[in-house]
Amino acid sequence: MSKRELMKFKTNRNRSDSRSDDWIFSLQIPIGSGAENDTNNSMMIHSLSSQDGAWSAPMMEGLPMQRQGTSDTESTSDIGVAAAADEFDGPPSPKESDSLVETRQMTATDTQNAANMSPAAYTSTGWSFASPYWTLESDVLLSVTYFPAWQALAEFTKRSCACCYSKSSICCGSCCGAAEEIVDYVCRKYTTRDVLAVQVVTDYPEISDMGSCSALKVYLPNLPLLDDDQTRVPPHLAAAWQQAKERMSANAASRTNQTTTTASLDDDVSGVSDIDDDTLSSAICLVFALPKIKDNDPPLLWRVEFPALQDYALESLTVLDGYLSTKPAPNNLLQATVVDATHIYINGYQSWSFAGSIPRGHPQPTSALPNVFSRAFNYGASCPPNAPIVSDDLFSATVLPVRPPFTQFYQSEFFTCITSDVPVPKKREFRTMVQETLKTQSLQTIKETLSQANLGTIRGSFSRANHPASMSRLPSQDENLTTDFTTKTTASTKADNSVPYQQLDETGGPALLLGWLSNRRHFGVIAVDQELERLQMHLSGHGQVFLADDDSSARHCTDWAYAQLVAPHSYDEEPMVHYLQHVAAHNAARPLQNGSLLTGWCSWYFAYERISAQMLRDNFSKMAGLRTTVPTNVSVVDDGYMTAWGDWDSIKLKEFPQGMEAVSRDISRFGMRPGVWMAPFAADKHSKLAKNHPDWIIRNHAGAPANSSNCGKWFYGLDATNPAVRHHVHTSVQRAVKQWGFNVLKIDFLYAACLEGNGKYDPSMSRAEAMDLALQTIRHAAGPDVYLIGCGCPIATGIGFVDAMRVSADTGPTWYPARPLPYWDNGTLPSLRAMLRNSVARAPLGHRWWHNDPDCLMFGEHTRLSDDEVASAASVVAMTCGMLLLSDDLPKVPDHRMRILSKIFPLTGVTAVVLDLHSTNGGIPSLLRLWCTDKYGVLDRFRNDEYVVSVPAGERDYNAAATYFARQASFYPNGTTAATAPIERKRSCLHVTSGLGSWTVVSISNWLDRPDVIHIPPFALLPPPAHGWGTSEDSEDTQLAEHGYHVFAFWSSKYSWLPQMKISGDGQIRSSDQTISKYLNAHATEIFHIKPVSPEWPQYIGSDFHFSCGQELVLFKPSNNRLHLRISTELQRSGRIFVFVPRVHIDKNVRVLLAGEPGRWNTVGNTPKSNMQGHPHSLLGRIISIMVTVRADNSPKDGHVDLEF
Repeated sequence: MSKRELMKFKTNRNRSDSRSDDWIFSLQIPIGSGAENDTNNSMMIHSLSSQDGAWSAPMMEGLPMQRQGTSDTESTSDIGVAAAADEFDGPPSPKESDSLVETRQMTATDTQNAANMSPAAYTSTGWSFASPYWTLESDVLLSVTYFPAWQALAEFTKRSCACCYSKSSICCGSCCGAAEEIVDYVCRKYTTRDVLAVQVVTDYPEISDMGSCSALKVYLPNLPLLDDDQTRVPPHLAAAWQQAKERMSANAASRTNQTTTTASLDDDVSGVSDIDDDTLSSAICLVFALPKIKDNDPPLLWRVEFPALQDYALESLTVLDGYLSTKPAPNNLLQATVVDATHIYINGYQSWSFAGSIPRGHPQPTSALPNVFSRAFNYGASCPPNAPIVSDDLFSATVLPVRPPFTQFYQSEFFTCITSDVPVPKKREFRTMVQETLKTQSLQTIKETLSQANLGTIRGSFSRANHPASMSRLPSQDENLTTDFTTKTTASTKADNSVPYQQLDETGGPALLLGWLSNRRHFGVIAVDQELERLQMHLSGHGQVFLADDDSSARHCTDWAYAQLVAPHSYDEEPMVHYLQHVAAHNAARPLQNGSLLTGWCSWYFAYERISAQMLRDNFSKMAGLRTTVPTNVSVVDDGYMTAWGDWDSIKLKEFPQGMEAVSRDISRFGMRPGVWMAPFAADKHSKLAKNHPDWIIRNHAGAPANSSNCGKWFYGLDATNPAVRHHVHTSVQRAVKQWGFNVLKIDFLYAACLEGNGKYDPSMSRAEAMDLALQTIRHAAGPDVYLIGCGCPIATGIGFVDAMRVSADTGPTWYPARPLPYWDNGTLPSLRAMLRNSVARAPLGHRWWHNDPDCLMFGEHTRLSDDEVASAASVVAMTCGMLLLSDDLPKVPDHRMRILSKIFPLTGVTAVVLDLHSTNGGIPSLLRLWCTDKYGVLDRFRNDEYVVSVPAGERDYNAAATYFARQASFYPNGTTAATAPIERKRSCLHVTSGLGSWTVVSISNWLDRPDVIHIPPFALLPPPAHGWGTSEDSEDTQLAEHGYHVFAFWSSKYSWLPQMKISGDGQIRSSDQTISKYLNAHATEIFHIKPVSPEWPQYIGSDFHFSCGQELVLFKPSNNRLHLRISTELQRSGRIFVFVPRVHIDKNVRVLLAGEPGRWNTVGNTPKSNMQGHPHSLLGRIISIMVTVRADNSPKDGHVDLEF
């Protein structure tokens, strides 16, 4: 065959227009001449550029097209092709409609010729999507597994005796009334040989926030008709089938009239009406869309649109079945070697399911409990069952490439991200440029040079095993903060002593993001093999019934599938950010927009169900008394106020004699938002609801109540497809809001609305649609202004409905699950480790889809948690700005634990970047980074706002600033510039008062079960530019500090100095450079502040007031011999502040005034100068510590500190 022309997707990343930089989608449709010889076969190929969005005309490969019995010179225009390949001279002009550029229908002769072609005649039976680094290819266009509709009836699958549960395909007959066969699954696979027509739409409707799209519609024959014997409903099931059909029709009508608060999900199936042919109007349509995006790597979007021309039940749709090739693209100048995938990010089904990155070949963590206790927690979508492949009269059986059998090793719900931590070398000329610009180089230059250098990647957690013998000595515990150097000689680089370090995500290799923009219609799952090469994407119908519709224009469609090949060393933060942004827009997410950030108290973990109005009132009073120390604004009454789940109006009158209205009033009286817990789609076995309405309960395939898998208590799931159930839920939620007066609802065990089982009211609804309808019902009943906290909720369906979402398993009073639960569990069992693992792994979802709820913090000594573990939990919540709810008997919390708590109040509103989310090998990522700056003056403008200043102290919202900045850092459709670009570095930027400068905040954790020396990679220490790497606006922020860096360890209150990093001419970090190393106890965390030294002026180094080491200041005015600063007086605080004084001899020359009175200080560190090699030469100044007490009592000069030197 002649050289193929492929459709090209190009990105606008300041790259050249060389072909090696193209993102390429290819769909090759065979058009046979009928001859057996391969040379007489051709391909029809369409081309598209993401820059101009114009599809080209079909291009013909091989010899000029001929039909049997025609001459060589006969025109090919009679089959719809404007010109042969050798005559093609660019894309044709659009037609007048500008929406239908080309429709190419295959004739009956084409169909027969294509069927006669040998598999060797073409290289692809599906499609491919390629970048210069990786290629994603699917062997099929679509695969559908389905079965006769009536076999989805619960009356059919129900079995009543032991023999019916056997593997036999025949029921015994004596129990069920007739001999019934098991479900007759069949599978139809579609490839490029099945294509009926191709349609080009140049102006496809906008998808999410990605702007207009160009689309290619590929038409496929409808599903083959099932045999009459299969479709014939048995007489004894005829009545049940008729009742099910009536329910489906009535329910569809009522759902059509229901108002939804979610975004449009592109339900319009456009373009079909442009085709008059009866065959095509009743065909399945695959839509491949390319958004006209220019500022990042373009994603490929596709979905299935299909009519229902017969009654059938959908089990599964496979939209991708292929592989990921890591071979470099042809003529790729940027890559000379194969870059293998090394990690896969797994997203679990719902709130409590495992989430995190796993190294290739390592097993996926699963629950240690048997399925009866865990399956419902983790079961969303599933892979299709084995089924015979069928064809129809026009097309022969599908012929697929011969590949080894697919063995699933990993399974991720909704989305996954496959990454590589292997450095990718770039052109040698780049190193020459670095050598010439050493003195003025920017961090962008250094990062790209270093990340592309031929360095061995350090795999594994930060431990001594990853570092040379010179670092093997463990410092004593009193050494606390060290800045030891690490060196390593790399054999591949002559005379090179480079420093090894953990690969960071932001400088990682290529990545592949697979998922869906939503899972409103079907739950989706991605299955991957052990080598991260074979991939499958499935949508689950789980027996969803489609009834025949005489109107062929009535079509169903799936959620949009999403694939993005991300270039190495180019993504900001980490490779999922663009996908998370698009999902937020598609589902109309409004995170952090519904009232102030919530910080408060929940009753669950210290009392569980044993609560009373008086017990709650005592804790409300304690929270109010802590307002000037730990300001809170919400209290949530958890489980225990009702007699049974489901009977939400059955209040325990002994414990709550005045009802729930009185509890709500008590919370409001203490100045907090009243919150209450509910599980609206769950019911206890002993509840009145279960006894009075057994038909509301979801049944499994055997007719028994579906398993809820809650090892704490067994409960029933209520069928969200049943209108009576939805009415019950609507009434219960409205009662809590309008009658009781609660405006914060914690909605738990939401997965109960879509438990596995076909015993439901409406079999035409998939489990995902049932879950979507359940959340619509709750939000409609609660109203738009009630703050909803989702829990136990399928991750995909909560977006756009809930304001906050639990992202982790329940926390617990122990690090690992406590006996009798298996401590080795990695699934959903309560423990602090499981809570922290998911809270870090799902941190990128926060502020984009909702406010992340990491579950409660426990500071009381009733737990078996160490102080280090408590501080680690506080650090993760503070750095990620998760929802902060306490769950202790507050009067009994010891003072030293309350001091830990006070150091993270108030919240900052911004969320840290997880630096090693996709490269960690230790199970839990350990590096989080924020950066602080006074560059924009935003905080000072907010504090000086007329409204903020005028609020009386007693009515002040202590989270007002955090809420303001959270909204600036969050996704918001059609919002301000800062809000609509959450992938920029401003998302993780903490604004501070003028005069403090810019610095980096890095937390590092030791998640090992033993003490260890932990090392921070050098490039994790430096403040990033606000607009991402590679831009010029913040170039001053990326310069290396000439005089080194102040380093302050917050939790241990230790200071050290780090010299300027030096980069060699070939881009290597030399042995003279240093990084930060810290001895940490097991499960301990330290937060470091790294600030460039300014030798002429005094500098604020930090404090032990607040983990940010800057948010506590409202004024900082330095000069060459004095300093005036003011600490916020909103909260009572007592502790030390640390200041750099640019003087060496200060013993008799420093004078400190605190609130106008002489204060005491002492020297705690030295800041040396640097010679040209970066070693200490002499001193620049001293670090002094000043003890300060803030009374917060409106006394004169409270919080004022003056320093003269």
